[in-house]
Amino acid sequence: MTLPKRPLPPVNRQPQGIPAGGEFAPNAHSESDVTLSHNLPASDEEQRKANQAVVTRAAKVHADRLSTARTISLSVSHRGSVRVDGVDDSKGNSIDDEHGSLVSSLNIEINGYSPGGNGIPAGHILGNQKTVTVDAQELVKGNIKIVSLPSLS
Repeated sequence: MTLPKRPLPPVNRQPQGIPAGGEFAPNAHSESDVTLSHNLPASDEEQRKANQAVVTRAAKVHADRLSTARTISLSVSHRGSVRVDGVDDSKGNSIDDEHGSLVSSLNIEINGYSPGGNGIPAGHILGNQKTVTVDAQELVKGNIKIVSLPSLS
C-alpha cells in the first residue's frame, strides 16, 4: 500500500450547530416547567397520622374479608416497616386461607400506598414495640386500638 505524499486536508467531523463534545457537550437550554413533589407531610406528627391513615385504609378496603376477624397481628419487618403477620377470629383461629392471601393483600395495600412508597415506619404504628395485636373491627372503623402486647419474659 502506498501512502499519499502530501497530507490530506483536515476533515471536519463536528456537525454544524452542535458544540464540540457532541450530544453530551454543555449547551444552553431552558429549564423544565415540571415541578416534582412527593406530597409528603411536613412534620413527623403529620407523617405519623398519614401513615396511620394508610393502615386503617387497608383494613377498610378489606372490610368484607375482615368481618369475622377479631385481631390483627402486626410486627416490624426486616426493613423497619410495619408488617401484618396474621388475622384471627374471636377463638384465636386464623381466618386467612391456606395461601395467606388476606395477610398478603393487607401488606400489599399498606406498602403500596405508604407515603414515599418506602413502607410505613413501624414506630408510627407499633410505638417502641416489636409486635402488637390490634382490634380488627376498630381498625376497619379507622381506629388503631392495641389490645395485646408481647409478654416481658
